[in-house]
Amino acid sequence: MPETKKTKMQAIVDADAQRTTVEDWQRIHLCRENGFFRAYNRSCWLQHLLFPSMKMQHRVLPGCPDAIVYVGFPVSSLDRYTLKDVALDTKEDGSIDVLWPENAQLPENEPEKLESEFFKWKEAIPIKEPLRQKKQSAAKPEGKAQNFATKQADDGDVFENQFFPNHKQQKTRTERVSLSGIAQEVLAFSIESHSPIECMLFLQKIKEKYASLY
Repeated sequence: MPETKKTKMQAIVDADAQRTTVEDWQRIHLCRENGFFRAYNRSCWLQHLLFPSMKMQHRVLPGCPDAIVYVGFPVSSLDRYTLKDVALDTKEDGSIDVLWPENAQLPENEPEKLESEFFKWKEAIPIKEPLRQKKQSAAKPEGKAQNFATKQADDGDVFENQFFPNHKQQKTRTERVSLSGIAQEVLAFSIESHSPIECMLFLQKIKEKYASLY
């Protein structure tokens, strides 16, 4: 039988699992995806060890048969979610390997034990319902914000809960598109280049857009 071609998500997860030495465990791989950095599985666990307050997700994502635990944050927040003076290895695709801080200690000193600790941690996180995939019959959306949301349909709007944690769980496709558009609008807004009055007006506009989703 011909070998089944891996999806991009499966390739990312498989690459992250290649940790046969302690040195392999001393890196956090951050994938760069449409304005966000995301850490999956073992990289997510290592990120959690350094920043335990970050919100993790545990789901079955499209393109990968097994449940994945992951975390993410906007590219602009990289300094906030990496320790000071930590070494960064930037790849050609924009992803980054964050090297483990020299003054931080891993919970174990053997690869097999680290693997065991990772699985214990992962299994303790409840698995949420799978993200809904894009329907083949869905009409093509219009507008810049909707085009962005369609591009994200393969793995869902991972960061909805991070930006809008109180939004109801059952959402229509139109609502997801609107949330993605609002998030992108916020990320694209430059506070430094606007006056205080303009910033206040922008905030009011965002609040009105968000309120209209209920």
